[in-house]
Amino acid sequence: DAAYADCASKLEKILDANFRKLDFQNSQILALESETKSKRFSAANEIVEAKKQIDKLEEEQTKAVEVEEFEKADELNSSIEEAKEVYDQTIQQWYKAQEQCEDIAGQLASILESKNEVKLKYAEALKKLGEALESKASGIDEGIAELEKENAEHEANMSEILEDDVSRLNALKRVLQEREEEVKQKITEKTTQFVEEKSKHEEVKSKLEEELEEIKETLRKKEEELAGVQGDIDVLDEKIGKVEAKFAKQQDKLNAERMDIEEDEKKFEDLQAQLKSEQEGIKEKINEKLAQKEQLRIDSEAASKASMDTESQMKEDIENAKKRDSLRATLRDLREEENAAAKKTDGLKVEVDEKKSELTLCKDELDRMLLAVEESKCVIKNAEEKIPKLEEEKKAAVAKKNFKDAAKFSSEAKALIDDKNQAETSIIDLEKSVELGKKKRSEFEEIVEKLEGELSVADSEARKLQSKHLAITITMLNETMEVAAAEENFEEAAALQNEIDLAKELSSSIEASLETAD
Repeated sequence: DAAYADCASKLEKILDANFRKLDFQNSQILALESETKSKRFSAANEIVEAKKQIDKLEEEQTKAVEVEEFEKADELNSSIEEAKEVYDQTIQQWYKAQEQCEDIAGQLASILESKNEVKLKYAEALKKLGEALESKASGIDEGIAELEKENAEHEANMSEILEDDVSRLNALKRVLQEREEEVKQKITEKTTQFVEEKSKHEEVKSKLEEELEEIKETLRKKEEELAGVQGDIDVLDEKIGKVEAKFAKQQDKLNAERMDIEEDEKKFEDLQAQLKSEQEGIKEKINEKLAQKEQLRIDSEAASKASMDTESQMKEDIENAKKRDSLRATLRDLREEENAAAKKTDGLKVEVDEKKSELTLCKDELDRMLLAVEESKCVIKNAEEKIPKLEEEKKAAVAKKNFKDAAKFSSEAKALIDDKNQAETSIIDLEKSVELGKKKRSEFEEIVEKLEGELSVADSEARKLQSKHLAITITMLNETMEVAAAEENFEEAAALQNEIDLAKELSSSIEASLETAD
């Protein structure tokens, strides 16, 4: 129906006008999404390459250890640490690119939501259009009823007219037929003898014709005989004609009456055709109304179906959008928790490193004091061993009146005694400091152990959050990959599959580390 097509076209134009603005915004965001997605795919590939580099370096180190090239193995430690640092950095870059993609997806979802609102209004308009068409179709029923009433009246009138004419014509036909039968009967009665004689002659003629074929020798005689018989037949035909001529006027009158009846029949047939044509015109109008009604119902059903299809699609799109929004909201919350956990972990690492540095200084100081104690003990031991000998040598020198040597031995003995006394005093002071140092070292060790425990718990919590993050990421990547595959964008689907495999590998690594920690 033209009206329906016009209304539907106008609605589509309004829908298109609303979509143009949204599509322009959408195209700008899609360009940004494409760039960010490219960075994400690139980061995922870099993670794989960084992991391969780590595996390669660790394999080289293992081989170096096997052949006892320990210096080379030690040199590879720094390369492995650098590779691990690059690996961790690329993972963080990948996470950041993912976060940017999800933020962009949120903007796209907002535009999609606006589109859905427009589509729902479009569906509502289609629904109202369908209802209007259904109402219009119902209105046509009244017109059809009037036409059917008109047709019934026309049929009744036509039936009455035709019935009278048919009765009159049938009566005339019966009279004509009776009179024709009467004339035929009289002609038959008058010509019966001639007809019978003619029939006999015709039989003879037939027989003679057969004999003519069989007996050619007597052909001439038979032909003469045949000519004679034919003459008799002609005479009889003439007699029959004279009888018929007597009834010619009566027959002409009957023929004239027949022509009049046939003329009336023709008029009757023309009237019947006219009435039938008028009836067909009414039926044609009824059929047109019925076709219009059917088209309106078809258009109404089409509008209702389009409305329901649009609403159904919108409900599905809205439901999917809600699921994606819910996942994005969960990811945002997880990121906040991850950031908080990362800050806590970084703070604990700094604190652990500071306390370990202080513990190292404390240990170095304690070792220095213990070394000083050992040195003082050595001084005391050395003095205790040498002093008696020097006393004996001094006495021997005095006995020999070698006072110069005696003075030397006495001076050396006094110096050793002073060193011993000083060492003993130092030991007393150092032992007190050592005790304090050991106590301080124990305190630092307890602090470091406590902080490392807290760091381990914080790191474990951070990895659990990471594991949850990766699980949601895998779900979202799988959904995106299915869409890409359905749209036959196989290149993007392959890149997404690569990300899924990477996310699963990272998740498995985290789960394994958590099990080991437990």
